Amino acid sequence: MFNKVKTRLTMIYTLSLVCLLISFIAILYVIISYEIIDKNVEELKAYLNKEKEDLVEELYEDDHHELHFEPNRTINPPFPFLN
Repeated sequence: MFNKVKTRLTMIYTLSLVCLLISFIAILYVIISYEIIDKNVEELKAYLNKEKEDLVEELYEDDHHELHFEPNRTINPPFPFLN
């Protein structure tokens, strides 16, 4: 008589524990995945800002550090005593 009740209670407790564990795992998965995605987005934004700054700096250097051609300029040898 009690075996049937015992089996039924065991099944109910087991199913409730499994449901609780599955829901806990699902909640953790959602929270952790959103955190990972948020961290990746922040890292990508920081990388984009760094690359933009590098590009602006490179463009600035290209605009202000040009070679100027001077046709009358003479070139001095680095070691005049070798001539």
